Amino acid sequence: MNWFLQCTECGKQFPLEPGRYLCDVCSAQQKPDRPLRGILECRWEAPSAHEKFGGSELNGEPGSKLEAGQRRSVDGPGTPDSPSYSRGGPGSHSCGDQHRHVPAWEQWLPVDSRFFPPIPVGHTPLWEPMRLRELTDIPNLFIKDDTCEPSGSFKDRASFLVAAFALERGIKEIALASTGNAASSMAAVGAASHINIRVFLPKKAPIAKRIQVLQYGAALTEIDGTYDVAFEASLAYSRETGVLSRNTAYNPLTIEGKKTVSFEIASQLAELGKRADHIFVPVGDGVILAGLYKGFEDLLRLGTLERMPVIWACQAEGSSAIARAWSLLQEKGVIQPDSVPHASYSKSGDGRHLGDKRYAYTTAREVFTPESFSSPQPSSTIADSISVDVPRNGYHALGKLSAYGGMPVAVNDREILLAQRELASHSGLFAEPSSSAAWAGFRKVLNEQAEASNPAAASYLPRIRRDDTVVILITGSGLKDTASALKALELS
Repeated sequence: MNWFLQCTECGKQFPLEPGRYLCDVCSAQQKPDRPLRGILECRWEAPSAHEKFGGSELNGEPGSKLEAGQRRSVDGPGTPDSPSYSRGGPGSHSCGDQHRHVPAWEQWLPVDSRFFPPIPVGHTPLWEPMRLRELTDIPNLFIKDDTCEPSGSFKDRASFLVAAFALERGIKEIALASTGNAASSMAAVGAASHINIRVFLPKKAPIAKRIQVLQYGAALTEIDGTYDVAFEASLAYSRETGVLSRNTAYNPLTIEGKKTVSFEIASQLAELGKRADHIFVPVGDGVILAGLYKGFEDLLRLGTLERMPVIWACQAEGSSAIARAWSLLQEKGVIQPDSVPHASYSKSGDGRHLGDKRYAYTTAREVFTPESFSSPQPSSTIADSISVDVPRNGYHALGKLSAYGGMPVAVNDREILLAQRELASHSGLFAEPSSSAAWAGFRKVLNEQAEASNPAAASYLPRIRRDDTVVILITGSGLKDTASALKALELS
């Protein structure tokens, strides 16, 4: 299979090689204090026989990268036979009477599996929070629990692939900026892979995350400034030394690594005869959001999904640049969310229906306007992991939300802390504030829809129906920021 990089703005293609981060054409339009232009994503070319599920590339037959069952799964609550547990390990699963199968993500990454780091990343549990179902009256509510990752963070998915690429290409050092989770994640995977890691971390990062970085043996450069300052310092270091950058969005493999959760969600729900209608995800830079979309786009292309879930981008009000840009473009008529066929493929002519081999990845290019992020504001939120002044993947995230009928929702710090407490006390899941923003966003949308006298007039569309399947993506453990957890207890 031939892998390459493609610009999400102009479509220009590039080889997948060290040092290739952004489109040279679109990145030339980069403005100070704006999201990155020329974001690249990984694409593949394959013979038509392998494009469809059933080809050898998918089933672990001769010619595939990985035999089914080769990688270890992470255990979760219950047992593999329990109705409240779905592990989502490698292999193929059918979706009820749809008879569609979900391939293992290991077979659809642009690095040979022989170079995968020896650390069990991914295959985290999807489980049924019974008390939260009763509380919300949503019987098909699920939690995708990535607090089980080795470093306690979803970011391990991106770090895993970046490290695999480094091992495949003989690269000995990786540098990155982080608010904390990506730093501890890359440090953990680097320790397992014998790769040197250089971290640029704001001094205000939670102490637990700094301790993780140091325990894993990474070189730490503390920055007296924001994440955005650390981001620029990291880029300068990578350019001066030539080491591989893992900076989020900037390195295309960060999006590609995070797509793996989409494969798992689809597979785990397929085991139960279900498919996702709504997914709530915490959003800062917008890379987890882009990774979710990329994974589901891959599955649409493979013919294993019939439609795109509605993805809700949950931001802290104190760091809500994407939500603000969405509102601005909606006011100007650039984005018209109620004209999008929700839970479908795309309003763009680039998107194709299931089974059409011409299906293409798509984005709403009209969002690439100087007005989108014209007034950057300093971030201020308790949710440090999604606290950014300038969302590096902002344009790309807006384009995906607009193209596929997703929606942003902003929640304040009080709502986040109350959500953290509610999650813990009703499910046993201790999530950090950034992850709790996803639960807070879900609760906010439900409450507004319930209170709207005219359902059609509710701010948040599309509506969540009682029988919809809803997934809350929890991306980080509460043990990473216990100081914030104390504040949550003070509110209860």
